[in-house]
Amino acid sequence: MRGEMVILGSDFDAWVRGFEELAEGPSMEMRAEWTAESEQMFADSQAFAHIDTGYNKSTGTVDVDVKGRDLGFVIDYAADYAIYEHARGADHAFLTLAYERTDFPGALERGFVRTVRRWK
Repeated sequence: MRGEMVILGSDFDAWVRGFEELAEGPSMEMRAEWTAESEQMFADSQAFAHIDTGYNKSTGTVDVDVKGRDLGFVIDYAADYAIYEHARGADHAFLTLAYERTDFPGALERGFVRTVRRWK
């Protein structure tokens, strides 16, 4: 059985440095893709939020954390009624609707591919 050939490129040391970098946590490219996906989810949640007075939408924030080994984000709507609006479900569930459009695994994969291209 013959496997697929992987061509490392001319600078093997770059590959070694690259894998050493990944041992410390996600690469800068992976962090950038995670940040973009998190910000897109926030933008989608803003688009899905129903507007009567605009207050709920105006209290929305996103905080993306890409430091260290972990990647995370928090989307917060500070209006006291935001949780009740979301709990109404269907087209009121603005965070769920936004999350369903996300592709965080794909974002990390895109970041990894960009990372490996940098090594070549």
